[in-house]
Parts: sequence; structure tokens; C-alpha cells
Amino acid sequence: MRERLFTPRLRVKSLEELNVWLLDKCIAYAKAHRHPKQVERTIWQMFEEERGSLVHYVGPFDGFDCVPASVPKTCSLPSALACRCAFPFPTD
Repeated sequence: MRERLFTPRLRVKSLEELNVWLLDKCIAYAKAHRHPKQVERTIWQMFEEERGSLVHYVGPFDGFDCVPASVPKTCSLPSALACRCAFPFPTD
């Protein structure tokens, strides 16, 4: 999706303008493309069917954890950290 939506690089005046543009593009994509598992229907049709089952989230959404860290010259992460980033849930 990154290449599809952000190439060439967008120029917007505000986050609100970007959000409106992204919403329009995502809806257009969903209406024009088939669902990967239910190929007889579009992504938008599946979304409309499932919309009533979605739960509206109220409250702040803390979707990330910012931790200052230094990166080695090779830009590689220790395997334990890489695993923790890729799989944030306990693997025991």
C-alpha cells in the first residue's frame, strides 16, 4: 500500500488534508479490488457486511512505545530485540 498511496511523495498542508485524501484513496481501492479470500466480492462489500460487528473504541490509543536507543553501524538489531519487536506477545 505504501507505494500505491505515497508514490510520488504527497504534498499536503495539514494532517487533516492528508487524512481526507487517504480516506478517499482507501475507499476507492476497497471498492475497486476483490477480497483476497472471498474473490466474488470486493473489499468494500465485505467491510459493509462486517461494519455492524465493529466496536467503536473510545479513549486514547497508545499505538507505540518510544524508547531511545543507539543503533550499531550495521543497523542490525540483536536477535532478542528483533524477535520482541516482531512478536510483541509472550512466545512461551
